[in-house]
Amino acid sequence: MQVTAHSIIELNISEGAIGNSIPLLILQDGSISFLVLLWAQHLMLHELTSAKNLWTKVCGVGRFYDFLILVKGGKRIPNNAMLIILEEFYQARRFGSTTLNWKPVAPKTAKADEEAVTQFSEWCAANLGLPTLNAVERKLVTSLNFRAQQTFRRKQQHKRTYDKLSHLEPSTLSGKGYNDEREFNPKENNTGALSYIKKYFPPDRVGVFIKSLSIRDALYFLLLFFGGLRASEPLHLYVYDVTIQPDGIAKVVLSHPELGPYRWFDAHGKAHFGNRATFLAERYGIGPRNRLGEKHPLHAGWKGMRYDDGKWESEVFWLRPDAGRLFAKLHVQYMKTIRSRVPDNHPFYFVNTRLSSDFGYPVTLSNMSKAFYRAAARVGLSSSDEGVNPHGGRHYYGFFHANIFKTQLELLQLYMHHVSIESTKVYYNVTKSTARDELKKGWERISNDFPSSLRLDSLFHPEMV
Repeated sequence: MQVTAHSIIELNISEGAIGNSIPLLILQDGSISFLVLLWAQHLMLHELTSAKNLWTKVCGVGRFYDFLILVKGGKRIPNNAMLIILEEFYQARRFGSTTLNWKPVAPKTAKADEEAVTQFSEWCAANLGLPTLNAVERKLVTSLNFRAQQTFRRKQQHKRTYDKLSHLEPSTLSGKGYNDEREFNPKENNTGALSYIKKYFPPDRVGVFIKSLSIRDALYFLLLFFGGLRASEPLHLYVYDVTIQPDGIAKVVLSHPELGPYRWFDAHGKAHFGNRATFLAERYGIGPRNRLGEKHPLHAGWKGMRYDDGKWESEVFWLRPDAGRLFAKLHVQYMKTIRSRVPDNHPFYFVNTRLSSDFGYPVTLSNMSKAFYRAAARVGLSSSDEGVNPHGGRHYYGFFHANIFKTQLELLQLYMHHVSIESTKVYYNVTKSTARDELKKGWERISNDFPSSLRLDSLFHPEMV
């Protein structure tokens, strides 16, 4: 068990942002760290930090507090030694600490804690005039070594894929521009080896997997495998987000849990039109699931997505029409046998189906994860098999587009609702077999018209071979 001098609790917000909560850092003497509370409030209200990331950041600061109290003895740190303390904290997270009973963690995890501490320090410096732990150094790009310049230019090129105002920054191609970097900025090792790991669910097992599911679970996993959704996104669906079109294919609307448009009627039959956060607060007195505390049983993340036509909503792009038709048929059965029996105390589509005290309660990510692995075991799959996890369904969606449909990357970006095409590339997993087949087909298309003088087999006489 880790040794700690702090604890973290979530404080429910009863006014304003209904349903939200904010993590409180409790210090060794039992007092609340009001600085961390104000910082967390700033992140939540002004930077729209998700509940999960907010909890992670406060936990990172809490671990740094443990390091200062239990490893450094709670002594006052001179300003000129702050950076060294931060570096030592990162090393303790990265490689472990016997004093705190910390186990070694991945570079990404250690860096996340370091960044949380750095961001908290920067906020304190900007708002309270306190010295910063990790100052920012500005250097001319031309003063960097060749490798650093190349890294900087790659970052700028990537930024252009998502930042529409990046063209206003000084051009680095002409040798101008500045590179702002913190004094301590640990790098994550990235050899590129992970990009070759097969992450998609086994394609030949998708059909038997879906067939083994209950109606509710089949609806949920059809959205992952054949709609390309993230595992948490279906948990935000409302009943009226699903409709059946004249061709028999289900239309499923994806809407931002807070800002998505919604029309509803009050108890007097009066129509209202606003966003979903307002609807939930006025109709049910609850908040959007993505704003609930990280430890709240109904919390469901929302990573953000590309929306259609400038609105805060999009829709599912079915991988195959038969998947959309199957979803529509199961939807009718689900509404008749299960969802119609749920009291009107929430609008969410996916609910618990067992006849117990929690029947009709919105399902959680944990519920659906357990359902996934139970179904996988029924069809002879193990969690240790490649791609056998709920997110493997989204990877299967990308695999099918890349290897069967040969979909253009820009279209797949639209289908998967990615803001940046760089995110889409992670799912565009072209297999070696597909690559070889495409080369063969390419040669077959041009071989008949290819000049014989340029054929390699004509370069040598038989006696020379």
